Amino acid sequence: MKEKRIKILFTIPNFDTAGSGKALLNIAIRLDKTKFESQVACLHNRGDYFQEVKKSGIKIHLIDLYKNARPISKMLYECSNLSRIFKKYLLI
Repeated sequence: MKEKRIKILFTIPNFDTAGSGKALLNIAIRLDKTKFESQVACLHNRGDYFQEVKKSGIKIHLIDLYKNARPISKMLYECSNLSRIFKKYLLI
């Protein structure tokens, strides 16, 4: 029986500069593909390094990751919606 791969969703604001984006891509690419399925969520598809991420073949999701902290009730509602989005991507 084939083992189910563990899905990992990396989140990053952007790939405008290659600093943290390069580190994230290196981790995602080097994970054992028989055990893990890497995906990336970021705010937009701009930036020179975004094309490198696209070429890697890793699934990319464009999501508004930022939520307002005030009022608290709205923030909780928005974070709840965001968690449902993350869950949806990880269950696909």
